[in-house]
Amino acid sequence: MILTLFVTRHAAKRARLKAVKYTANTHKTNPFVNGSLTDQSRFAAMSPELAQFFKAEAEPVKLPFGVNGNMTERGQITRNPKLKAIADRADEIVALWKEAERRKLMAAKAEAEKQLKALEAK
Repeated sequence: MILTLFVTRHAAKRARLKAVKYTANTHKTNPFVNGSLTDQSRFAAMSPELAQFFKAEAEPVKLPFGVNGNMTERGQITRNPKLKAIADRADEIVALWKEAERRKLMAAKAEAEKQLKALEAK
């Protein structure tokens, strides 16, 4: 009886959230993206269920790539060959970005050392 009630409520909640039309315009007006804490609190008080959905939608997407990648999530993604190819290419791109940044910093370091030597020679 209790399980049936729980399943029914859960199914009803899923159906209500599935009916929500969340578009780019909706995102712009999402109080968890652009609103104040007051706006967020009012929204949560009016509709806690909907507010929870909007708060989740406001979170930035995090992909398991690069140094800070989540290995568990990465393992799940790489089970699909198409997604594995995308993830592998993303890792290559991250490595290229890091190498470009490293070169830029090394050049700046060399220039700073050159300027330091010139200053010390005076």
